[in-house]
Amino acid sequence: MTTVENVFSLLRNWAPLHLAEKWDNVGLLAGDGSLSVQKALVALDITSEVCEEAVSVGAQLIISHHPVIFHPISNLHADGISAPVWQLARHGLSAICMHTNLDIAEGGVNDVLVQVLGLERTAILQPLGAFSFQKIRVYVPETHAARVRESMAKAGAGRYDGYDSCAFETHGTGYFRPLAGANPYIGVQGRLEAADEVCIEAVCDARDTAAVVTAMKAAHPYEVPAYDLFENTALQKPYGIGRVARLDAPVEPDAFARHVQARLRAAGVAFHDAGRPVQTVAVCSGAWDGELTAVAAASGADTILTGEIKHSDMLAAAAAKLNLVAAGHFATEQPICPVLARRLGAAFTDVTFAVAASGTEPVRFIN
Repeated sequence: MTTVENVFSLLRNWAPLHLAEKWDNVGLLAGDGSLSVQKALVALDITSEVCEEAVSVGAQLIISHHPVIFHPISNLHADGISAPVWQLARHGLSAICMHTNLDIAEGGVNDVLVQVLGLERTAILQPLGAFSFQKIRVYVPETHAARVRESMAKAGAGRYDGYDSCAFETHGTGYFRPLAGANPYIGVQGRLEAADEVCIEAVCDARDTAAVVTAMKAAHPYEVPAYDLFENTALQKPYGIGRVARLDAPVEPDAFARHVQARLRAAGVAFHDAGRPVQTVAVCSGAWDGELTAVAAASGADTILTGEIKHSDMLAAAAAKLNLVAAGHFATEQPICPVLARRLGAAFTDVTFAVAASGTEPVRFIN
């Protein structure tokens, strides 16, 4: 049985809550983590229409990018701005909202946007920090080495930068003496034993360490497994705001704007031609922060790609000789929804995850 908390745990391991901006509101914003889930909807926004759809399909959970509760609520009514929160409570629906933390996360909103546009990611636009890694070393009898190594790999050991199941093994002899009260897998109490053992070493993201240790102990035959954990300062995985990405070949700004519109199926795209071709793009889904303009220029970008941007920030981008493509807040973030549904569906095979059909662009454009 999958619970709301199970889904939330996977999501916050992928996009840790501490990555969110200080002004943001992310997490399990409504509902009961202990409740079971058979069906869930994924949407960019939790609107009244999305809540009604969730009820109609028998869903127990809605996962959204934008927080359903953002500003403090002074009253709760069945209509108006608080209506979605009213509907969540009325129908017993849970809501998990992963906003700026999912923008920043590896494989999150910005990375999906880069992939959909067919660009090659080259860097993080504005680095904020780095995830740390650890090395786990465990000693296992040779007969169980493969089982323990594979169990650790499934929990995340040996996963780094496009690879998984990375490990190193050395063979040797382990010595131990079971004392009174022990229940040894090999040997007898009071006698020094020698066993043919394998030392398995693997790196793991510090966020996965607890799960890796749990998996190792579950697969290990010894009553008290011998293992070590070390901080691995040689490996770091940076995280931050936005992405820098490249096209295979330079194109004119208007051609790039049309490409963006076609790939995102955006209803409308605004662009500024700075008189230079597009090849290196500073990508920031949703809304552009004006402070990123100088960062984009310093990164070597010739173009800004975002959802929406204030007029004053448009002028600043033009003054910095940067091309600009603004494809709409909804259009640049909606691609994360099917990715969320697929990723959650693969992790929880007893739950049906679907993108909400009612989660649509809130405005219409006149050609």
